[in-house]
Parts: sequence; structure tokens; C-alpha cells
Amino acid sequence: MNNRTNNYSRVSSLVWLPVIIAGQSKVKAIDAMDHGVELARLLIARLERLSADSYWAHQASGLRGSLLRELDRLEGSPTAQRGEGKLDDLIEQGFAVLERGAREI
Repeated sequence: MNNRTNNYSRVSSLVWLPVIIAGQSKVKAIDAMDHGVELARLLIARLERLSADSYWAHQASGLRGSLLRELDRLEGSPTAQRGEGKLDDLIEQGFAVLERGAREI
């Protein structure tokens, strides 16, 4: 792992993440798609917590549905591929809505 920079590096479709096991620092490679799926799950949970009175909560509701449908599609088929960055686009939109919703608080 001599090509690691900072705490992680990205190589082709793999993402290298630091992992601490029994006090020893290890580096674990995970598929970039798995990383996107985990990020989408985290984002869904955060979008759900926006204030119900907020305009952005309504926007977040529709976006959560889109994220859930995309996750179902990706996880439902072992051969499913990330469709032209659709999950990445949804994640980007989700963070934008989350940021705007947080500004109203």
C-alpha cells in the first residue's frame, strides 16, 4: 500500500478506507458502489429528520423516495450497475437539500 496518500486513496473502482482492528490500523478496500450505497443510506436517515414544517422537508421526502428506489434497484439485482451516475446525482441533490434545510433551523 505504498501508493496511499493521506488516510485513503482511490484506485479504479475501489475505495481504500482506514480500519482499526484490535488497536492496529489496517486499510480495507471496498467497492466504490458499496461506499455510495452506504452514503445514500446515511443521507436518507438525515433527510428524514428535517422539520416537517419546512419547505425543504417536502423536497426531501421526494428525494428520499428516489434514493430508496435507486437503492432497491441496485440491491435487487446482483448484476445491477450504477446507471450513468444516477445514485451520485441523487446523493449530491440530497446534500444540497439537507444543507438548505439546515439553514432554516
